[in-house]
Amino acid sequence: MIAAEDRPLALAAPEPSALADLIERALREGAPLCRSAIDREAVRRQWVAWHELLAARTAPPASASAHPLVSVCIATRNRPDALLEALESVRAQTYSPLEVVLVDDASDRQEALRTLDALEPEFAGRGWQIVRRAAQGHPSAARNTAARHARGEYLLFMDDDNLARPHEVETFVGASLHSGVPILTCIFDHFRAAPRRANEREGWTDPRPMLRWLPLGPALALGLLWNPFGDTNMIVRRDTFLSLGGFDEDREALVEDWIFLSRAALARVDMAVVPEPLFWYRVWDDTHSPRQSTLIGRRRQLGAYLEGESPDRRALILYAVGLHEQVSAVELLKQADEARSKTLAARFGNADRLIAIGAGDGQTLKAVRDVEISEAGDGILLRSLGSDPSAWLPVHPPPFVHSIVRIELSASRPTSLQLFWSIEAVPHPCEEQSTTVGFPKGRHIGWAEIPAAAQAGRIRLDPSYTTGDYILHSLEIRCESNSTSRSPRGLAKLVPRLLMPSPELPMAERFNRARMVLNDMVSDPGNFTPLRAVEIARSHTGIVLRSLDRDPQVHLAALDARGRPMIARLEATSSIETTAQLFWATRRRTYCEEQSALVSLARGHNVGYIAIPRGAVGRFRFDPATAAGEITLHSLEIRAEG
Repeated sequence: MIAAEDRPLALAAPEPSALADLIERALREGAPLCRSAIDREAVRRQWVAWHELLAARTAPPASASAHPLVSVCIATRNRPDALLEALESVRAQTYSPLEVVLVDDASDRQEALRTLDALEPEFAGRGWQIVRRAAQGHPSAARNTAARHARGEYLLFMDDDNLARPHEVETFVGASLHSGVPILTCIFDHFRAAPRRANEREGWTDPRPMLRWLPLGPALALGLLWNPFGDTNMIVRRDTFLSLGGFDEDREALVEDWIFLSRAALARVDMAVVPEPLFWYRVWDDTHSPRQSTLIGRRRQLGAYLEGESPDRRALILYAVGLHEQVSAVELLKQADEARSKTLAARFGNADRLIAIGAGDGQTLKAVRDVEISEAGDGILLRSLGSDPSAWLPVHPPPFVHSIVRIELSASRPTSLQLFWSIEAVPHPCEEQSTTVGFPKGRHIGWAEIPAAAQAGRIRLDPSYTTGDYILHSLEIRCESNSTSRSPRGLAKLVPRLLMPSPELPMAERFNRARMVLNDMVSDPGNFTPLRAVEIARSHTGIVLRSLDRDPQVHLAALDARGRPMIARLEATSSIETTAQLFWATRRRTYCEEQSALVSLARGHNVGYIAIPRGAVGRFRFDPATAAGEITLHSLEIRAEG
């Protein structure tokens, strides 16, 4: 690109010293002005000669007439107002001769039927056709019906909600006759507007474009991934259309234009794009969008590419398409996350602060398992020691108020942070009561939302799903005002009370009121069966559970609460600061995090309570600690609530 005599002024050998010398010289003397190695005048002459050759080229005989008959093929169903607009744009065409073949795909609305009846005299007078199908099919079937009834040498397909520019047919026919290309698509403009009623058409002007789409033409490689060929609104020689088999009539093939044009390109049929917008494409609101693409339609589109290929090439094609779909899906999710983050950020700015945690507040977080918490300069260091680190936040969300969470985190690798909460009906953290925030490598801000509900406990923070160091720079929770919260009304207020006693009642009081004593486990050492990493001994003050690592497990004797919720009271002396966890099973699921509850144990004497929801069956599993140490259970009594 640079003239040979000027290259020493601007180029350096691929060595650091040479590049440094060149930069130093440019800073000292100024950047050199180099001449191009390309002769602009020679290039200009080549382009002019090429265009003159194209203009002088004699096109192959494409038609027996300089003005061949064009059949405008329109399929319609139950859209009379849009249809009348489309027909008005056809009447305004500057080209003749043309005919309209209107195929009604079994309309069943009276307004649509009356419109068709009203059009019959005009169509008969112009020599146009209205074909009524007895049963509804796919729009492609209606278009194929129009092609079979057409008398024209060319077919111009047109949707009943699109609008043709006045010179569309004239431009299409002229381009095809001059080039000899049998299939032509074009640039088109998107617009959004409801169809006008008959009394609204007076003085109406062209639609205002909102987007312009530029097809590329027969780009076969790109045709695997998206439609570069053009829209259904194309002109095609009738004999070419019929030889290619027309449009795919499968009801699930909702990309029939893509399928047809793919087959044409693979069959080496000439096609081109007119570099001019020739029609307006109507974009409906989501609620009125008549059709959406499906995976089945996508597979049928690929069929043209897979036909006749070897198994290896078929696998390669499918892999490439699948990879593209995956990347596209990730990009869509990213866009959705960005939009959601913007919405939550705006709501956060209008909400009331509940709590803000940042540098110097590490002591307010309570480690549950697999995490070490310490101060780290401008944040809190969360060192994950396993695959399931978790810590309690020092806050209870207020009931029936939406909460917005802003989290600023530094991660040495991509990770996902998860927040858990509890509600009255399920008073323990579980996957159904959680939200996940993804964080890429580096320092980033993430957003989460805690929905309005009958909140019943603290929030649990799981900083990662793998080992590593993460710095929590800030975590702020704000609550939206009561005016925007969704408080329960009527009988909805009673639902939590029917499911479980109110959490407003202290656990100790609930335990005392639960008179049905199921078992005091410590009274019999046979109630404890070691599962792993624990030694069990009897002392004069209770049962000694000696943890050998950070995941000791003990089976407790089976209990039958007859479906009632339960309250467990634990009294223990611990040699370490740790957390005990009680697991239960249900008829549908065995032990899992969602069916467990935690009790924090300080060094020394402790008393704690655990709420067990209705439905627990069989034996409990008790994990006495999260590290090696010794726990002496003085009492572990479980009662069923009435």
